[in-house]
Amino acid sequence: MIKGMYAATAGMITMLTRAQQISNNIANVNTVGYREDTVRVTSFPQQLMNRVFGGSSSPNIGSLVNGTVTESTWIRYAQAPLRATDNPLDMAIQGTGMFAVQTPQGVRYTRDGGFRRDGLNQLVTTRGDLVLDANLQPITLPAGGTTMRANGEILVNDQVVGQVGLFDFVEPQQLVKVGNTQFEDARQLAQPLAAVGTTVRQGYLEQSNVDPARAMTDLMVAQRTYEAAARMVQLQDEMTQRAANDLGRI
Repeated sequence: MIKGMYAATAGMITMLTRAQQISNNIANVNTVGYREDTVRVTSFPQQLMNRVFGGSSSPNIGSLVNGTVTESTWIRYAQAPLRATDNPLDMAIQGTGMFAVQTPQGVRYTRDGGFRRDGLNQLVTTRGDLVLDANLQPITLPAGGTTMRANGEILVNDQVVGQVGLFDFVEPQQLVKVGNTQFEDARQLAQPLAAVGTTVRQGYLEQSNVDPARAMTDLMVAQRTYEAAARMVQLQDEMTQRAANDLGRI
């Protein structure tokens, strides 16, 4: 019975984590460039059950799962819908890859292409971080009309003045979310490289890739599973109490 209580409690903890993660996704359903988190769940090692009598040659009669546990958080990088804007410096990526930006904490990556000129005519994010080219250098934009090619080249008055860097990753799941829809390769394991087959759309922003309807359904399932596990814990407690009282009278 104690094992059953452990399994049910582990299920409660797992579903609580799942519900919190889904709630965060729903809160960011309108955040530009947001990437959805999902929880990867695995089971505790199974315990083989043998016959109590019959010697060492007795066959196994089954196994017992000792509950579930949250293994890791997995980032879903699927493409999200694009939204047209009136800003010619806004950029949206179609395909894999990310922009690189220079922050006070170092180089970070993002799918948020909401850009502008700063006072030094450099291309920056809405938070003031420098947008970098393929060589991780800042991009300077002279005054004038700005257009953009699908490969990320930026033209001012029909002259190429720079090319925004587009980076893909050999191991994108090694990236760590650090807020503001930015990712960091903290352990240098993601292995960034030049994106291939990726295009840039001028005057568009990529939205969040969270599906609100599916997220709400998943949240309801997580809540109901949590409640079922909580009832199981209560039942196991009642059974344990009853067993203790009955054994005490024998």
